[in-house]
Amino acid sequence: MKNEDLNNLFNEPTEQDIAMFKDAQNMEECKEISLDALRLPVKITKGNLASYAHSLKNDILDNINPLEAYIRIKALQDMLGIVENHIKTEAITEAEKYEKLDRIKFGIKFSVESGRRTFDFSNDAKHCELKKQIKEREALLKAITTEVADADTGELLQFPIVKNSPEIIKIFIPE
Repeated sequence: MKNEDLNNLFNEPTEQDIAMFKDAQNMEECKEISLDALRLPVKITKGNLASYAHSLKNDILDNINPLEAYIRIKALQDMLGIVENHIKTEAITEAEKYEKLDRIKFGIKFSVESGRRTFDFSNDAKHCELKKQIKEREALLKAITTEVADADTGELLQFPIVKNSPEIIKIFIPE
């Protein structure tokens, strides 16, 4: 994206932008989203980010419906993830221009590193068989509701410990 295109993101919508929306209500909702929330503190530190986040949270709770804010934040996260993926290659190229000891920007140290290694054991028959046995065992243990003895081995089977995750709000952004 060119600088002028980036600057246009912050301008009022054009006639062409307005035509992209099916009705005026959607356009009005889009206009009210403030880009002020995307501004970072001048000095970026974990403490400053936490303080800024706390302040932003208070502003949101004082001025906006929390569900609406949550949905907008999730949409922004999705959008920023897309942007991050699109600029990653260029950012790595730019980062590699810095000497290893001088890799600091905005007071933040950075480095270019290989991603984590992963292993694919699908070519090992023994591993695949063990994995299958584990899945079968897990299915067996999930199916019982009380402690019972295995008919073949006499082993006492115990119901697995169930851990529930905290509640979440799932959002579904239309195409």
